[in-house]
Amino acid sequence: MSQPKTAIIIGGGIAGPAVALSLTRVGVQCTVYELQDGPATIGGAINLTPNALRFLDYVGILEYALKLGCPTEVIEIFSVASGKKLGDLPFGSKERHGYSSLRIGRTSLQKILLDAVRDAGVEIHYSKKLVRVEEDEDSITAVFEDGTSAAGDVLLGCDGIHSAVRKSYVEPTRQPSYTGISSAYGIAPTSAITHPIHFSAAAMNSSRNGSLLTVYCDAEKTTIYVAAVMEVSEHQGEDGWRIKGKVAEETRGSLLRRFDTTKLPCLEEMTSATEDLFFYPVFTLSKGGLWHRGRALLIGDASHAMPPGGHSVGLAFEDAVLIARLVEHVKPNNIHDVFPRFVELRAPRVDQDYAEAEQRWEGVRTVSWWWQMLREYVYWIAIGFIARHVDKSYGYDIFKLEL
Repeated sequence: MSQPKTAIIIGGGIAGPAVALSLTRVGVQCTVYELQDGPATIGGAINLTPNALRFLDYVGILEYALKLGCPTEVIEIFSVASGKKLGDLPFGSKERHGYSSLRIGRTSLQKILLDAVRDAGVEIHYSKKLVRVEEDEDSITAVFEDGTSAAGDVLLGCDGIHSAVRKSYVEPTRQPSYTGISSAYGIAPTSAITHPIHFSAAAMNSSRNGSLLTVYCDAEKTTIYVAAVMEVSEHQGEDGWRIKGKVAEETRGSLLRRFDTTKLPCLEEMTSATEDLFFYPVFTLSKGGLWHRGRALLIGDASHAMPPGGHSVGLAFEDAVLIARLVEHVKPNNIHDVFPRFVELRAPRVDQDYAEAEQRWEGVRTVSWWWQMLREYVYWIAIGFIARHVDKSYGYDIFKLEL
């Protein structure tokens, strides 16, 4: 198989458009197919690491993201019980990494990417549910539920942790499992907060009942993203759902009870002021597994979904850059070497981030009061340890990786 000229991309969320932008830049004609009937996301706000911003700069859309998101160089750590600041966790520095981190609404990021994809001449087709993948010596074909199909030289599965490409073709036996925990989150208007806000851009508020993330998510700091994790025995949808009525009030009440003894009264106001509440179920995907089969390759969460706290979007953007670099530099008739080489180069980076995310994930669970006191007492040690790993991760440059 020679160097690919056409690519089928399954998934029009975040990873799919990113891959389309990267491959288009090296001369591959891409077409995106999305399950939903239009651009859709459950909402919320996501953190873009310096690695992610480096990608947005590369494809020429960083300026649009900066106009909509809130730059975040530090996450301030506070004790919910005492209200005292426990330390600062560096979160990306322009001086050290070339970029800071950026908190931005997921909907805003998706729109920026989709606009760029359309400007690049990439077609996006909606209401396309993948049912199977077929492959022969010359091409690979995606067959959709509506009876249509699309053929290309390669197929990229950019359709998340519940990837239809993985389930139907690459590795059907590798299935995600629900942890019994969901992230509960909402957006609060800053105007509704009457008590002093204790952080500059972002704060992780630590308590024995878990942590509450509070972070500005727009450039003008008019909105605050409020998020915590809760045990939810049954999930109503793989991609999250809005909670309404009695359930919403019970959830808000549960969050308030967690932090009802706080010395930071603005936390109660932020939780009470969330206009809508959503649950996002936390699934895990086992490490390793197959990332490719024949002409099909999994990208981002479809192959290496991170536990909460991992650099999921940043890793997907790095995937997009690397596959384009490999395609551009591959010699004719050696394309079969590209996908194995992609896995070889990416696995160490992904495995390291997965391990670090698992360690951070353990910090969200309920602990005894004495353990929380001990944890707060030695937080400065943990912050220093995490900061070293964060600094190394954010200094990683996929554009300089030797192929």
